[in-house]
Amino acid sequence: MLSNFEAQQKGNAVQLGWIAMYEADAESHEIQKSANGSSFTNIGNLVAQNYAGTYRYSFLDATPVEGLNYYRLRTLSKDGRETFSNIIQVDRGVGRTDLRILPNPVQRGVLNLQLNNISSGKYAISLYSNSGQKVFARSLDLLEGSITQTINLPQNLGHGMYFLQLTNGDTRINKQVILQ
Repeated sequence: MLSNFEAQQKGNAVQLGWIAMYEADAESHEIQKSANGSSFTNIGNLVAQNYAGTYRYSFLDATPVEGLNYYRLRTLSKDGRETFSNIIQVDRGVGRTDLRILPNPVQRGVLNLQLNNISSGKYAISLYSNSGQKVFARSLDLLEGSITQTINLPQNLGHGMYFLQLTNGDTRINKQVILQ
């Protein structure tokens, strides 16, 4: 059984890691990568340790593409069965400021913003209804780099589509948001 499958950027590479628990009949773990999230190719293979407890595996992708990199594991058992892990992604948007809303649709009024390659400063975040009316505004003091910011939206906002705008001087990022 696999758990904690994760990836993080390490310089120009991507470090993958996962934990296998109570492997009894596993033969190998294939590391697969995709640039589009659907067509995967094998980039590595690790022999299964079949450890009775938990075992931590790691693999370094030394040649990730710029932009989104999707990863999954294909575990092969000794009797020929195969299982696939969940798909995880790493964004190597080198030098590009990016804003993601995770998850989207937004659940229970909790807006999670993932900001990549952001410069330090005071930002304004605004949420607009489908008709263009500003329904929420807040300022954020952000530090340079990549951060995650959680914002609790007002409970009186109805379900539906909204538009989020993040601004700071020359920076203006617009994203569509669905509230459930």
